[in-house]
This record gives sequence, C-alpha cells and structure tokens, in this order.
Amino acid sequence: MLCQPGASQPNDLIVVQLDEKSDHRESRMATGNMFGAGRGGFDPKRTVTVTIVKKDDGSWDVSPAQDLKPGEYLLTTGMSPQGFDFGVTK
Repeated sequence: MLCQPGASQPNDLIVVQLDEKSDHRESRMATGNMFGAGRGGFDPKRTVTVTIVKKDDGSWDVSPAQDLKPGEYLLTTGMSPQGFDFGVTK
C-alpha cells in the first residue's frame, strides 16, 4: 500500500521513532524560524533506514538496519506522514 507503482518505491521506506504523548503518538515533519529558514521531512535523528529484500512471490521483507529501542514507531516513506505503526518492548 505504501509503495504503489508510479509513487514511492520500497527503497524509500524508513522507520520513524514517534514521540509518545498521553493519548497519542506524533512526529514533526518540518522545522523553521521567523527568517524563513527551515527544512521538511522527518528528523534524521529519529529515523532508521531499512534493509529490503524482494521475495520470489513478489512481496518484500523489510527489516530495520539497526536494533530499535523500546518505543513506538512508524514504517513510512520519507515523504509521507501515513504508514504502519508498531511498538517495540523490552
């Protein structure tokens, strides 16, 4: 669903660590200041690249390139706030 033909490709996938709030999870996608300086996308300090392997049946195995700390995460493309959320426990 995240990687449809003509849109994102599986190599665009990333894992984003979410901030845990009392009743929801969130992540900032843009920063800026009053002088117009800013950037878009997820904070690189809060993202983990993934290793992607295409299987013979056409599906993909997606694994984080490093161990994830306990917390809440979002598997998404680098440009989309939509994806699949999951948690990691100790």
